[in-house]
Amino acid sequence: MDTTPLSPYRPGFGARPLVVAGREQLLRETKHAMVAMTSFNQPHVAPIVLVGPRGMGKTVSLGLIEEQARDHGFATASLSFVASGRNNTQQLATSVAESLEDGLDAERPLMKKLAHYLAGFSIEISTGFVTVTKEFQDGDHRPMGLAETLETATAAHVENGKAGFVLLIDELHTGSPADINMLYMAAQHMIQRSKHPFAIIAAGTPDTPVIIGASGSSFGERSQFLPVSSLDTGAALEALVEPARRVGVSWSPEAIELTLSAAQGNPWRIQQLGDASWRAAEEMDAQLTNGSTITTAMASRAIESVAKSLEQGSFPSRWRNASPAEREYLTAMAQVMGPDYIAQVRDLNALLGKTAQDTSELRRRLINKGLIASPQRGALRFTAPGFDRYLLELHDLTRLSAAEIAALHE
Repeated sequence: MDTTPLSPYRPGFGARPLVVAGREQLLRETKHAMVAMTSFNQPHVAPIVLVGPRGMGKTVSLGLIEEQARDHGFATASLSFVASGRNNTQQLATSVAESLEDGLDAERPLMKKLAHYLAGFSIEISTGFVTVTKEFQDGDHRPMGLAETLETATAAHVENGKAGFVLLIDELHTGSPADINMLYMAAQHMIQRSKHPFAIIAAGTPDTPVIIGASGSSFGERSQFLPVSSLDTGAALEALVEPARRVGVSWSPEAIELTLSAAQGNPWRIQQLGDASWRAAEEMDAQLTNGSTITTAMASRAIESVAKSLEQGSFPSRWRNASPAEREYLTAMAQVMGPDYIAQVRDLNALLGKTAQDTSELRRRLINKGLIASPQRGALRFTAPGFDRYLLELHDLTRLSAAEIAALHE
């Protein structure tokens, strides 16, 4: 038999899975934007912002959208905002300049115009080269001219035969209010004045809309926010089973059920558990080969391995970053959670002895932090599968039974 020593799963941060499932609707939305821009030869009506908790695949989705844009003939520039260190506005301008490297001709009128605007960011362009003569740090002056830079770069790309220009920004929520305000001022300028197809497509955590609103940009509320959430059952099954199938390995029905229950539709957790199952097979001296099956024993071992890793890493970090009131709420949520990993808000409030009004702001804050999500009205779940178990073990608590929960309302 042919051995397959390498796992087909990709649990690394931002790593694209071998099979990307469940993002068809998102890609239809962005495709519609590409087609509309090229059909009417105009910018998109507003920035598109992908919003979701960590681990949902926003970075991967941005990569797919960038490929989609290139397939539609657009030039692209991509970057990630940072919370500290480099000046995000200068970094953005540098990415825009670098997107033109292949077609740089410093003597062209548009390139001379662009060079003038980039000089304000301490960026020089010449044939085939982009040079940052001085790197701005956080707190340094913020040069004006971002809108003009984007407008001129878009025109230069069109002159080079591109359909237009798409700017992609990851980690938008980490930008300072000044960064985000300037970005949205530039976006508004482009939408009102640009004669060519242009779009800003960004991604951030659930509190991104609030951060944009607090930046001082009234135009920010016009953003097209697209949710990036947990996978449904069919997409989760495809994400788990298909990578193994492509290398000749199957999953037993019991192992599938066990793993999908542990993953709870979280795309990153599916990759973690799939990869851990591969390693579990090797540890059990049952290296997976073409024709092998991942068993319940392998899946169980993988689930425990991933749980231990999380309990030593991201889970304590989530707990430390929560306030005392948030910790109390999260712990109570773990106690009233049902077998479907859903906690009813009314049960949670009954356990805490509080009203929905008492806890509404706390609940909103935890959702904005990306710690919990509301899959439907009156229901909550943890965005990180297994966090409930961690909290119960941390406090030596057990999940309440249905009878105990019912008694809370008596």
